[in-house]
Formats: sequence, structure tokens, C-alpha cells
Amino acid sequence: MKQVSLFFGSFNPVHKGHIALAESILEQKIADEVWFVLSPHNPFKQESDLWSETERAGRLKSALGGRPGLVFCDVELSLPKPSYTIQTLRCLWEKYPDIRFSILMGGDNLENLHLWRNSDTILQACDIYVYPRSGEACGREVCNPEAVTEIERRFPERIHKIKAPLLDISSTQIRGMMQRGLDVSDLLP
Repeated sequence: MKQVSLFFGSFNPVHKGHIALAESILEQKIADEVWFVLSPHNPFKQESDLWSETERAGRLKSALGGRPGLVFCDVELSLPKPSYTIQTLRCLWEKYPDIRFSILMGGDNLENLHLWRNSDTILQACDIYVYPRSGEACGREVCNPEAVTEIERRFPERIHKIKAPLLDISSTQIRGMMQRGLDVSDLLP
């Protein structure tokens, strides 16, 4: 069965850290492909901070072009907004019954996973691969150890901490640099 890791994000903008992480997942043979799922509106973020869907989609497609195993996925663009992972998964499960999906997320997202709509259903169905974000260590020392411990205690077979390149950049930093007229070309694919 084909293994696909879903990398959800606003990708506002996509940067070299995103690409390096996805390529690391492929190199470690965690998945056969990594699908970059463009989220039009994450319910935990302000929509006003987002570039247009068209601009983000174009930049993401361009960044992934020619990179084997990295796939642009626009499924959330046709779903109701804001985007909920469970809705996306149900759509993908129906459309691709022969693919086993997992989710790739940062430690900061794992901390808040219990707040996601139908998080128990997601955890019962999908392996979650967690990578460290800036300021976190790969292992138990993440943003809120109690929240992670509770999730890991309830679904220990589903949560997998992974080693991945930790590039100290974020889309927020890049947008700020762009607003100040700084060169960000070294940070973007």
C-alpha cells in the first residue's frame, strides 16, 4: 500500500525549511510521497494575514516542481472554510482508498492537537510524525510537556518523533523581512 505523508500548511510562503523537512521524510522512508496540502484558512490563524490562495498555490507548485516525491495537493481549496483536518482526511480517504495517509506536523501543532476537531478520530486513523520546531528538542522536551504526554499516553502507537533538519526560519519571519525590503532569496526554494 502506498504511504503518503500529508504536510498541511498555509505555506505563506513555502520556504527551504519546508522542502528540507519533506525530503528528509522521503530519505528516511517514512513515506513514498509527501503531499503539501495548501490550507486556505487554518482555524487557528487570522485569515487577514494570508496571501491569496492563488499566490500561495502558484509559489508552492513552483517550489515543488521537479522534486520527486513532493506533491502539491489542493483538496482543501474546494472544501468549506475554515479548513479542518478531519474533513480533508475524509475526502482523501474516499478518493484514495488504496493509500495509507499519515500526518507530518511540528511539535507546536502536537501541543494543540487535542483542540482539533475530531482529534481522537484523526489519531485512531493516522500516524503522526512530529518534527522539532525552533526552540524545541527532538524528544519529550517540546512546548508543553503535559499536553504531549497526555496525547502520547492515549495514542502511543500513533505519535512518532522524528529527526529532521532544523532550519531556524519561519514564514512569519520571511514575510517580515519582505515587508522591510530585505533579500529573502536564500530562504526560498
